[in-house]
Amino acid sequence: MFLSILATNLVHVFSSPSASFLTAIGENKELVKSEAANAVLNICLSIALAIQFGLIGVALGTFISATITSGWYIPFIASKKVQVPFSDFLRRTLLFPILYTLLIFIGLQTYFNDRNHDLTLVQILISSLWLLVLGAGGLLLFHLYEKKK
Repeated sequence: MFLSILATNLVHVFSSPSASFLTAIGENKELVKSEAANAVLNICLSIALAIQFGLIGVALGTFISATITSGWYIPFIASKKVQVPFSDFLRRTLLFPILYTLLIFIGLQTYFNDRNHDLTLVQILISSLWLLVLGAGGLLLFHLYEKKK
């Protein structure tokens, strides 16, 4: 269940640059549609899956609805606004920043584990890096949008 909640939060984190971009260009209507769809889908899936799987089903329903609305729809609409194919958009705004962050995380974790240091510092650094990744993704979206104008 914890992993489902964590995965749901990661979906929202990954879609955050797209949502911020849509807000910045005044496309709040698309975000409202997405959240309304998320709510309806979440309720329906959570009830259906709760009958079958209990509390795990509720968490799974929340994850599925977040993946469809925040993980797919919001980045899809943002890619349409910047007139970039969806696959290229995901590669530019999600894949590369995630890969870079993972490489840094693996490097730092290897460094600190070899020296038997407390990983609290690493956790703080990774949290800061995620903020950097989100900010860079948002700036890239804005740059792509301005370039297409």
